[in-house]
Amino acid sequence: FVPSELGMNTDNKMNFQFSLGEFGNTPVSVVEIKNVSLVKISGGEEPKPEEPKPEEPAKEPEGNMIKNWNFANGSENWEKSVDSENAEATVKFENGKAIFEISKAGTLNYHVQLNQSGLTLEKGSKYKLVYKVKSDKARKIEVAMQKNGGDYAWYAGDKYDLESGVEKTIEVEFTMNNETDTDARVSISMGKVGEVEAPASTIEISNVSLSNKVTAINDYAFYGCSAIVQFNSTTLG
Repeated sequence: FVPSELGMNTDNKMNFQFSLGEFGNTPVSVVEIKNVSLVKISGGEEPKPEEPKPEEPAKEPEGNMIKNWNFANGSENWEKSVDSENAEATVKFENGKAIFEISKAGTLNYHVQLNQSGLTLEKGSKYKLVYKVKSDKARKIEVAMQKNGGDYAWYAGDKYDLESGVEKTIEVEFTMNNETDTDARVSISMGKVGEVEAPASTIEISNVSLSNKVTAINDYAFYGCSAIVQFNSTTLG
């Protein structure tokens, strides 16, 4: 059959069915159906593939401490660091991402870095760091919450394996056990991490957030005031 000759347009969701109900004096019967196929012989329009829906922009987490978290303002509030003596990389900020095109990763983790400083971490408070990252080559990266200078004291972080071409969401939850730091920084290191040489790669970073989760219970001092309240079976009026 030719749909156009029957007054029909192209249908990408056609329903194919056998009707075995009453047609006039249909007798009681047993019907067997097998080897069913529908083959296009010729003509007709090729169905158009459905266009992918545009990805909705991520919403900024409540209480986010990171400035310019989605790179909407380019490199504002961010520091890109490439050790020119040991590493080679070009960095650009576009389409809501920080993009590091690394041709030589160097010999230490911090030879290629993305940093934001000026963050306040209060002793005894809990925090959650989240960001998305993707590399076109399988490799390791490292993230740290740390002191911004001096001995670069380490507060939290870890090393992470990235699969080639797969976007990964990194989450770091931690309690600030050190003294309060009003100039802490988040560092994402893309140099040589661990003992394995890092390959030339392009790394994309997006949607960076740092939120204060809850103040640790041991941060509250006890001043000695307490009371015991006892109720008896008498109904309270």
